[in-house]
Amino acid sequence: MKSLNYSKIHWILIFTIFTFSNAFAQPYSDENDSIKAERLKWYKEARFGMFIHWGAYSVLDGEYKGMKQKGPLGEWIMQNLKIPIEDYRRDVVGQFNPKNFDAEKWVKSAYDAGMKYIVMTTKHHDGFALFNSSISDYNITAQSPFKRDVIKELSDACRKYGLKFGVYYSQAQDWYHPGGYLPKSRWDKKQEGDWNTYFKTIVKGQVTELLTNYGDISLIWWDSARTIQNDSLAIAIGKELVKLQPKVIVNPRLSLEAEKDFNTYEQVIPGILDYPYNELCITQNRSWSYKPSDTIWKSPDFILKTLIHMASLGGNFLFNVGPKPNGEFPVQSIEAINYIGDWMDINGESIYGTKANPFYKLPYGEATMKTNGNSQVIYLQVMKWPSNRELNVEGLNNNVAKVEILGSKSNPKIKNYSEGILIQNLPSNPVHPTSTVIKLTINEPLNINPGYLVPNIEGDFVLFADKALFTTRPQFDCIPEVKGTEEDSVITNWKNCIPSNRMINTGNASHWKIDAPNDGNYKVIIEYGTKMEGNVVTLKGAGNLKKTLPNTGDLNQFESFDLGTLKLKEGINTITLSGGSKDDLWDEVQIKRIILEKM
Repeated sequence: MKSLNYSKIHWILIFTIFTFSNAFAQPYSDENDSIKAERLKWYKEARFGMFIHWGAYSVLDGEYKGMKQKGPLGEWIMQNLKIPIEDYRRDVVGQFNPKNFDAEKWVKSAYDAGMKYIVMTTKHHDGFALFNSSISDYNITAQSPFKRDVIKELSDACRKYGLKFGVYYSQAQDWYHPGGYLPKSRWDKKQEGDWNTYFKTIVKGQVTELLTNYGDISLIWWDSARTIQNDSLAIAIGKELVKLQPKVIVNPRLSLEAEKDFNTYEQVIPGILDYPYNELCITQNRSWSYKPSDTIWKSPDFILKTLIHMASLGGNFLFNVGPKPNGEFPVQSIEAINYIGDWMDINGESIYGTKANPFYKLPYGEATMKTNGNSQVIYLQVMKWPSNRELNVEGLNNNVAKVEILGSKSNPKIKNYSEGILIQNLPSNPVHPTSTVIKLTINEPLNINPGYLVPNIEGDFVLFADKALFTTRPQFDCIPEVKGTEEDSVITNWKNCIPSNRMINTGNASHWKIDAPNDGNYKVIIEYGTKMEGNVVTLKGAGNLKKTLPNTGDLNQFESFDLGTLKLKEGINTITLSGGSKDDLWDEVQIKRIILEKM
């Protein structure tokens, strides 16, 4: 028997283990939670990125040859107005010449704002690629007067400034390449073809180019999963493609059945999260792409509050910019980016690498937290500055080793009491008009009562309006808000701002978290006011309730209505109130409270 070469076996084992573990360190695989966490570590810590929607469509302003686009999305104009392929190629792509495009300037603006990654549209639904593709000549270097590879320049600039680079690619619908669009929705004979062939050639070929020719690609942002025509094919090719960049992370839109690395919230600011990795993307006005007639801009204050809110939930914020056709950012985007950048210069530590708010709901703002060595740090994002110069942090039952206000030399004091702490001797005015950050360092295990709602002495839960967490759709303007406090509080401004034949419920929702002592059934009573007939309401907990609300005659005429019976499970339950489906009316409703009566 030959003697064993133990040294050789040792290295074979190491190689085998490395190969095996590395093979599963990629999306669409059976990697375990710890391996996935390592792959997504940079993403979890980043918290803030820039989405860029840019393409030939930016040369149009919702109008083409006298036809006006009905929808707000400038990047959809080819489909909205059914522009023939050759006309779009000649009049739109042929006019796209962004002479002022400066990749380094774009990336530096993101860097200066404190953003950690960029996701760039490489090919949107119009099928026009912003990179030099050998798979299809319908690209910026072959078809436009510009002749430069935008994606190459951006990926190089991101590497220079240390930002992660991600690519958006519209794989499920393509209005240019044969077979790329749903047969029933096509309007040009040149769109006819086989979708499977399109996916195997155009999609697989171009994404292979992106993952091969442009250095490290940190993220793939697929789009339009609802129009996918072959789930199994998309998933199979998706699994092949990520092997080209094993550390890449992917959003949930490859297909309706594909796995995901994170949840995508598009134009919906969530009030609660139930998945480990989450990302919000919203526009600053209505359109993702540049559209000068779209003048309803969200303020820099709103954008900054949105970033803070997503960090307080433990999620990421991908802020969208739609550059002009000449390659410059709109002034409104520049103002928002600079506003956030100035705040992040002082307060960035309260965003990067943080965990979610440990409290249920703070009356004065939000909070994040992190671990620094043996210390726990809580960042209070104070948006309502106390006039009495005292801040009550109810539920924090710890000795605070150090308290400081970021960006201030003031010396606040801490006073412990039975139900929390008081932060005293605060300055008369906030450091920042949007959010002043108070940093609490604690050198002991945290002892926090989050403040979830508990039953009263009768065993009932009373869900007051001012205890609600909100999921909102800001592009519809009607964002629910609370007026008053405790028993006098009311959820108002909950209506349908943009009624259409496509949507009569804009999809806002309110949530309450309650701590049930045991399993049990509860009778649900809603106190509300409305001047509309036919509003459909749903309530979700362990089960679902759905009812049509009677008209009370006026928004301020509150009446009680029995929604039915809801079962609660022992422990923390989330109760969600919303309208019905998008086809169910929800308009002009005010909510005072919901009562869960123990049965």
